[in-house]
Amino acid sequence: MNEAQIIEPALNLWTALFLVAAAQGFFLAGMLALTRRGNRKANRLLALFVLCFALTLTDYVGYWSHYNRYVPYLAGIYLPLALLFGPLLWLYLRAILGLGSGRRVWLHFLPGGFMALLWAGRLYQWLPETTWFFLHNSFIIAHLSLYFGLSARLLRARLPQTQTTNGHADQMRRNWLRTLLGYSPASSWVIWLIFSWP
Repeated sequence: MNEAQIIEPALNLWTALFLVAAAQGFFLAGMLALTRRGNRKANRLLALFVLCFALTLTDYVGYWSHYNRYVPYLAGIYLPLALLFGPLLWLYLRAILGLGSGRRVWLHFLPGGFMALLWAGRLYQWLPETTWFFLHNSFIIAHLSLYFGLSARLLRARLPQTQTTNGHADQMRRNWLRTLLGYSPASSWVIWLIFSWP
């Protein structure tokens, strides 16, 4: 019997804080999805982004607290979800800036869909754990970096062109988008590094 089998599931301060953050994420995602005010398409995309983030945090809590043994079929659900952060953020920015999604929007979700198949079928288990962990983490970091770069480029190109008669609202929107684009990559990478730390 190895150590992982004899450790009793329990929350510590760190995992409890992550669990509270996840609960807030679920609540916020629900509120965004149900609201009828503002840009409904943008709100729903942001709701999906927040929901994916909350589910990822929940999976991290289950891993570190060892509660995932009670729902083993959900363990590792962060694997496909991590590949949805970038496309959802990019599409949200396009929606909030009044741009269309394009006809081939589904292509952005192919990596996440492929990873979902690998995760659901546990098809990655033929690889050594350390090899899989390295390959997956490297791809996630590259994927996040690509989409956050595309999002930053989109903001720089389009924000100056989105002027309305309400200067204060324009400034608030600029500040919100810049803050979102600043904190989303930072929080994703920091949490990823914390989770990945041996």
